[in-house]
Amino acid sequence: MTHAGGKTRTIVFVFLTVTVLCCIGIAIWAVTANRSPQPETTAEVEQAPASAEETPPAPAPEQEATIDTETQVVAESIRTAEEGWASHITGVETRTMLRRPVIVVSTDIGPEQAGLSDVFSSDLASFIGGLSSPDGAPYTYYVQILSSEGDMLGSIGLADERWALDTPPVPWDADSLYTWLDQVYGSGSPSPEAWFNRITSVDSGSGGHVVIRTDLDQSVQADLACAQTIIDAVNSSGATFSTEVRVIFGDGKFEWSSLLDGIDPYSP
Repeated sequence: MTHAGGKTRTIVFVFLTVTVLCCIGIAIWAVTANRSPQPETTAEVEQAPASAEETPPAPAPEQEATIDTETQVVAESIRTAEEGWASHITGVETRTMLRRPVIVVSTDIGPEQAGLSDVFSSDLASFIGGLSSPDGAPYTYYVQILSSEGDMLGSIGLADERWALDTPPVPWDADSLYTWLDQVYGSGSPSPEAWFNRITSVDSGSGGHVVIRTDLDQSVQADLACAQTIIDAVNSSGATFSTEVRVIFGDGKFEWSSLLDGIDPYSP
């Protein structure tokens, strides 16, 4: 009985062993099946459409130099000049006269020193003539030279078509001259100038002179310069119906006079 029972246990043990091995084999097959090669999939990366080659922006056009910018360059060059003639300069400033930029150079030269004044004006003109813009062109300018007392010693300049004004027809008598001055420099002007309001009347005097009466004060240096501006304005009209223009000051006696040549001093 004992022997028979031992065989029974051996058979059962073998059966269980086979059963376990079968189960392991099935499990290994299942794992291997799951690891079978799968078709490769490639993720598609969406690419931005190729854009046309960007065109670089066109260079900005160079701004054309104006008479104002050129005047500033010339004025600064005069201020910093170190030549001998420059020792006579006591001041340099820019002003708007007859709607255009003017360089006013004050000096220590007396009104009676005509020889020295001529040499100074010549040297200053040569100095400015040696200046040139980046493109090699000469600068345009208008310079008034004043004495130690504020009198006009002279003027020098170089102008082109940019300095010309768009004006009404040339006046033919005193009345039309007053109207012309008002339209170009007075109430009808795009840039009215204060000196026009100093004029009280414009008439034709004896001898065919144009007589411009004002409220100017001869003891005020700025009023002396104003008288010269009025004369320049009259000539800028192109009028030639008279031979002379007289600017009478407020006292009715003191005056500045000049030939009436109809030439605009600030135009080419």
